[in-house]
Amino acid sequence: MGAAVEGERSIASVFHDVVGNLGRIVRAEVRLAKVEVAEEMAMAAQATGGAAKRIVAGVAVGQLALGFVLLFVVRMLEAKVAPWLAALLVAASAGSVAIVLLASGLKQLKAVSLLPPKALESSTENAR
Repeated sequence: MGAAVEGERSIASVFHDVVGNLGRIVRAEVRLAKVEVAEEMAMAAQATGGAAKRIVAGVAVGQLALGFVLLFVVRMLEAKVAPWLAALLVAASAGSVAIVLLASGLKQLKAVSLLPPKALESSTENAR
């Protein structure tokens, strides 16, 4: 049993091939992750090009309009309460709405993952 039968490989040879294959798998997983990230970044850049400028302009005009609406509410409240109290009530109400919107946005943002899902799944399968 000490002599190797012709056609059989030694343990060292098999181990060498396994290590080489693992190296190729890891390099392939890294290439896959790079390609996925590059594709996602290209799609995001393309989608945000002109749209971002319009969104920023819309937000700026919207903020101005909101400011005037809040000023209108303050002026209306001044007929019933002191001017400082009217401004305080409107500021507190607007601040409460802002806090709720920020909390909701942060919750949604935490749900976003920037990790490439296909590469993670493939590497998990290869690790088994």
